[in-house]
Amino acid sequence: MVLAFLLIGLSNVPPPEDTLRRAAQLFEEGLRLRENPVEARKRFRAAAEECRRLQSYGIHNALLCRNEGNAWLLAGDIPRAILAYQRGLRLRPADRGLHEGLTAAREAVARKAAGGLGRPPSDDRPPWLPSVGFSLGSLALVLSVYALSWLCVARWAMVRHRGLLMGGLSGLLLSLTTAALLGWATLNDQRQNARTLVVIAVDELPLRRGNGEGYSSRYAEKLPRGAEGRLLFRRGDWLQIELSGGEVGWVPAGAALVDE
Repeated sequence: MVLAFLLIGLSNVPPPEDTLRRAAQLFEEGLRLRENPVEARKRFRAAAEECRRLQSYGIHNALLCRNEGNAWLLAGDIPRAILAYQRGLRLRPADRGLHEGLTAAREAVARKAAGGLGRPPSDDRPPWLPSVGFSLGSLALVLSVYALSWLCVARWAMVRHRGLLMGGLSGLLLSLTTAALLGWATLNDQRQNARTLVVIAVDELPLRRGNGEGYSSRYAEKLPRGAEGRLLFRRGDWLQIELSGGEVGWVPAGAALVDE
């Protein structure tokens, strides 16, 4: 994992160059200090905080989110790593590095969720459904195939060559089918991300029946640090969330990270 902070110019207010250099330098120092875990984690945490500072200058892109997530992950802060990776995936859903980082962070959470409560979300989409929806590249490709297919059909109408007709019809079928699958994938992603992401930031957190310490825990198990949920309702300093398994309950806002 190497930080590439070539991000100046993506904001109306360019960040100081020393901020860019310091973030990369801290990350590299952390890598060199891997045999000293305590000091290494300090460097990785500082690198992640520099990434957050860069975002205050209006820099928001998948590369910066990936760098931030990697730094938090190596610093041992799983909740912030998950939040950073998820933000990056909203910007670039097909980014392999973001997916790999999120998978690594979720594996750490899964080891704690022995009873199942707070287990990481599973990818329940059909295996034949694309992993990402429409993008500029996929849309351009589909439109190109569609246009070429109609050209083949038009040429067939002039020369009556059977191969042109078969190629044109096959291309039209392929482009329309691909467009339908990409559209379905886009709607699926939008439905999953319709509600605000909440990541539990502390260990052994009870999922309560109501918005207060006086309410009992809804389940015998407790939420592990890094458990993900979706925000349903906010009341004062409490959040009502729904976990990936469909469990619903309340947690204090101070014990969670909210993607706002």
